[in-house]
Amino acid sequence: MDWVEPGLLPDDGIMFVYSAEAFDTAQIHLPPEELKSWEWCDLATVESRVPGFMFRRLELAVLALKNGDFFELENGIRT
Repeated sequence: MDWVEPGLLPDDGIMFVYSAEAFDTAQIHLPPEELKSWEWCDLATVESRVPGFMFRRLELAVLALKNGDFFELENGIRT
């Protein structure tokens, strides 16, 4: 769970990252006006595509999943 400082995103609030078991990607159905495309990415690719505060949050989410932990963050930094 990550609290994001007001002004960093168009909509302030709490951001969540979820994990899921493997699934058939044909099950992904999103309205085209909401999503043009998507793809699976490794962390190095994600780091090149998102702002630093988002990458810190996602990197810690992967670590939490791997270790079975839960982290509370503020702007992508462990508290």
